[in-house]
Amino acid sequence: MQNGYLVQEPTLNGLMAYLGLRTAAELHNTTGVSTDDQQACAFSVGYGGFVSTDTTSAFSVLESCRNYVTPYKLAIAPDSDFTRKYFFEAVKTWYPRVVVDAAADVALPSLEDSVVFFDSEDSLESYIGKVGYGKSFETPIIYAALVFDEYPEDEDIGTYQSIEYSVRMNSTLGRGGSSGAVPRTLGDPAFEAPFQRTIEQTYYTSYASQGFMTLQTLVARFVNCMPAWDTKTKSTTGICTQKLSIAVNSTENDARLFHAVDGDVLLNAGLSAAFGSTGTTWQTLLSTAAKEQLLEHASAQTYTIMTNFLLGVVLMVVSFILDVVSDSSSDANKVLKFFWRLSPLFNLGSALLNQCLSEIGAAFGRTSEPISPFKMDVMGWELLYLALDSIIFFTIAVGIDFLLSFPKIKAAIFKDPVLKDAPYEEDEDVAREAERVRNGGADGDAVKLLGIRKVYKGNKVAVRNLSFGLPKGECFGYLGINGAGKTTTMKMMTGDILPTSGSGTLGGFDILSEQLEVRRLIGYCPQFDALFELMTVREHLELFARIKGVARADLNNVVKSLMHQMNLDDFENKLAGTLSGGNKRKLSVAIALIGSPPIIFLDEPSTGMDPVSRRFMWNVIAAISTQRKESTIILTTHSMEECEALCTRVGIMVGGRLRCLGSVQHLKHRFGDGLMLELKLKGTPTHDIAARVASVFGGSAPTTTFPREELRAKCEALGDASWADKVVMNHATGYALAAALERDGTLRLGMLCAWWAAEERFLSLDEFLRESFAVNANTGVKLLERQNDLCRYKLTGQVPRLASVFRCVEGSKQQLGIREYAVSQTTLEQIFNNFAGQQSEEKGVARGIGG
Repeated sequence: MQNGYLVQEPTLNGLMAYLGLRTAAELHNTTGVSTDDQQACAFSVGYGGFVSTDTTSAFSVLESCRNYVTPYKLAIAPDSDFTRKYFFEAVKTWYPRVVVDAAADVALPSLEDSVVFFDSEDSLESYIGKVGYGKSFETPIIYAALVFDEYPEDEDIGTYQSIEYSVRMNSTLGRGGSSGAVPRTLGDPAFEAPFQRTIEQTYYTSYASQGFMTLQTLVARFVNCMPAWDTKTKSTTGICTQKLSIAVNSTENDARLFHAVDGDVLLNAGLSAAFGSTGTTWQTLLSTAAKEQLLEHASAQTYTIMTNFLLGVVLMVVSFILDVVSDSSSDANKVLKFFWRLSPLFNLGSALLNQCLSEIGAAFGRTSEPISPFKMDVMGWELLYLALDSIIFFTIAVGIDFLLSFPKIKAAIFKDPVLKDAPYEEDEDVAREAERVRNGGADGDAVKLLGIRKVYKGNKVAVRNLSFGLPKGECFGYLGINGAGKTTTMKMMTGDILPTSGSGTLGGFDILSEQLEVRRLIGYCPQFDALFELMTVREHLELFARIKGVARADLNNVVKSLMHQMNLDDFENKLAGTLSGGNKRKLSVAIALIGSPPIIFLDEPSTGMDPVSRRFMWNVIAAISTQRKESTIILTTHSMEECEALCTRVGIMVGGRLRCLGSVQHLKHRFGDGLMLELKLKGTPTHDIAARVASVFGGSAPTTTFPREELRAKCEALGDASWADKVVMNHATGYALAAALERDGTLRLGMLCAWWAAEERFLSLDEFLRESFAVNANTGVKLLERQNDLCRYKLTGQVPRLASVFRCVEGSKQQLGIREYAVSQTTLEQIFNNFAGQQSEEKGVARGIGG
């Protein structure tokens, strides 16, 4: 780093912040504009994150600044389902707007606000070459562009296909001959500088420092993630199907992240400019943000350092002083040493000190013969105590570890906080199952949980009053988003952590008092492969088979059978570290199957597998549970297809509670009855908005603004004063107006009329659907979700056939302003998403979702 040969690429957040700073530094047409106004515009764009060119966005460039600002943007071409609905919809969820300091109004812009689309590469080049490019708010400057030359289309989206793309940036030479964003590659290198004897760093490091590699990394992250794609709705949630592409939450990964952000030159430059060179820095902000995650690690290091200092240095110095002060203190020291020598660190320091004093005495002739370092009063006692310490402390460590493996002992030492739940309505299937368990109906089941509850420190309730039973041979699908309580439940059943209250049995053995017996009954495949990279497949299976108690005479047959069962014969002598992700998952599942345990926990077992291997894995799991009835399997997965293929029953966890329970078909019947109808409405043309503003407000322009106090009066002029109550942050569409009022204190008439027209169109659509399909007590129309111009309805009860629904909607498509629509049956994934949206961590993120 010091010589400039190694350069860290900026983060995408840093690059977007840099674009805002470039925009702020190049204000134009500022003649006659006050210095305060110029500074306000520069701050809002450069440090406030108000960079969007979409005038309806809550984070658009402030209207008062648009005459002076030409934003810098990232571009994507072409504008297709793959680039916009798949690639961009996925990656923009990874880079939202980030408020750095709310008090100072400093924020990093979102990716959504920093990107513009072009229909094709030709249209991108035409745009850049046209007269007036980069001169106004309407013609932003393209800093860099991602141009996809080859990509999957239609039904191939979301599958493994070839992707080719180019990163287009500005010219090699900038203004005045300065180096540009990419290296110069023209000309014969041999004749560029024939007498040059050093490496010119400016050009090649610009690949990393100017954003080229940052955009490469963005595409690579997307490809590795392979976000889920719904072919019916042509949409993505942004959730990665390749779980190994997601970093595990750990202290080490946190430290790497903070190091990368702290070393981001663009971010540091931006913050230093925002807060001043002597003000806040990224390092101080990061230390605040990271304090909670790294507290435990930092505390452990602090305790270790202080313990080493006290026992290894302070006691040695104290002992030396007592030896030289007086005879009485020396006598006392001889006795104290026998206690202090229980510390290995004191033995190390004392032995080295004694040997040094012995050598010094010999050098000055105080002794006639060399003294052996192994003499008892030199290093002998210390060496003897070190040998004893190794036995004593090893025994203590093993004893503590062994005692803490008993949940009741651990519970007596580490007590969870007591926290009562607020009253809540329990699903009838869940309540019926809990009643069956309480009445003894599940006593013969392989797995039985009754009132299990877990509260972490900080009053975080992970699992709330969980009760269910699983008979032998059942494959139980345990679903829920991250943080729902699935992993905590599995850890309580396996004895990793203790329940705060409640009881449970596995194979008839209590999970608290009979943990040794419980562990003999279970097989566990963790979410992330717990393998030794330098051990072969066979060595792994032999090791865990011996741990499971497989007799040596049967060892070879058991290992061969498992390798054949999991199709790992060809990899028998391959190191685990060289296996593909799919084969690592196979090996992890094979380890869980050793000894044919009656209860098997599989945490996302098919993650990272290709479709053929995934289907093979499903056949293995189905054969074990539902066909041969050998084992009860608890399966956690994010693949609804996997759940439907394997699970005889499914439970969905939301916020630590079991919200529904039953077979896949039962859940579809209860929660997915009817048809799903998704519609996207057309926007109102600009000239229609202008005409309405002029008609209602006496010739006013759409850009005319008004304060919050006049909102109700403006709504009354448009036809209904009560609509002013919809302009709040928790309304499906009114939040955009509320955000604009909160940000600017005023609202444009054009924005109000555009929103009003969209609301009228939605109300007409809603009325039409209810009149068409909610015709009697046995039918119904329920709005599930509304996001801007997108509406999702469920037609319940005795709904007509698909053909009738299509005919009805198609006949009124133009009249209602419907741009596109889709009709489908409710899927398990939609049922899961409906429940997942009710988790407290998810509420408030997506407006318009029905509870």
